[in-house]
Parts: sequence; structure tokens; C-alpha cells
Amino acid sequence: MDFWFWVQFVCSLAGVVGLIFLLYWLLKKVKTPTSGVPGGENKLRIISRAYVTRETSVAVVKAGERYFLVGVSPSGVQPVAELSADDFPPTPEPTTPTKSFAEILAENTRAVFGKKKSGE
Repeated sequence: MDFWFWVQFVCSLAGVVGLIFLLYWLLKKVKTPTSGVPGGENKLRIISRAYVTRETSVAVVKAGERYFLVGVSPSGVQPVAELSADDFPPTPEPTTPTKSFAEILAENTRAVFGKKKSGE
């Protein structure tokens, strides 16, 4: 193997890694608030789902303030009926935890191993 083989190899590898970072950056730019990302406004939620067969199911979907019964199959999603909002209790909005992951992990680690904080 000669010098030019390694030059070509390193350049190809750099090109692939650069392409991955470019695609990541583009996807971050294209992401919309309704795409289901945490903190975004996702107005479409699946309230309940029941499987009828292995590949088909029915689902209750909340779209804004309206509820729909839809059939889901490999060929697609078909609306079955619009449901009354009176039939469903208010659904709580997802909340973000008040503690960080590190705080929750530290508390659970102390609980398992019995260690106290240095200030306790």
C-alpha cells in the first residue's frame, strides 16, 4: 500500500463524516415545532389504541380540541368517526421534570448504596 492509497482513504473518510454532520445540521434546521420534539407544540396525540388483529388497530386521536376514531392498517389510516369531547376526560399536558437527570440519578444512587450527600 502506497502513500496515495492512504491519502485517498483519509479524504474519503473525512468526506463521509462531513456528510453526516451536514445532514445532522440540515435536519436540525428543518425540524418544526409540531414535529413531536420535546418542548414543541404537538397538537396531534394518540389517546388510546386497541389492536383488532395482528396488523390492524383502531385508535382515538386528539387533533387540537377534536377527537377522532381512526382505523390503522398496513394500507393506511382511515377515519371512522368524529367523537364528542364530552366522552373523554381532559387529558393532562405532558410536563417536564423539575429535577435534572443528574439529580434524579444521584438520589437513586444514594438510595441504593446508602451514601449521603456531603452536606448531610
